[in-house]
Amino acid sequence: MKAFCPEVMRTPSAKFSTGIAGIPCAIEVFLGPNASTKVATSGLIQYTSSGGIDTVQLPIVMPAVSAIYKAYVDFYINGEFAKGFVGAEDIAILNIEFGGITW
Repeated sequence: MKAFCPEVMRTPSAKFSTGIAGIPCAIEVFLGPNASTKVATSGLIQYTSSGGIDTVQLPIVMPAVSAIYKAYVDFYINGEFAKGFVGAEDIAILNIEFGGITW
């Protein structure tokens, strides 16, 4: 499990291949308790396929609420949803508080 502080910007990257160059594609990464609830999202990141393996940067601000989230990636071709993926690891958002030191 990956762990991050709330509201921190992270930039994961995703690798995709369509096998054909020149195809308009878009990718979105989002965190949530399920695939239909987006708590944090990169928004759609547009690119044109190269025909090989394309690496796409997906900047996202971590959620403000401490919880365990699933990571999802949706892939679009020509503006149409093509395939969804679920990340292999959960994402923990930890709201760390310091109570001081007693000597």
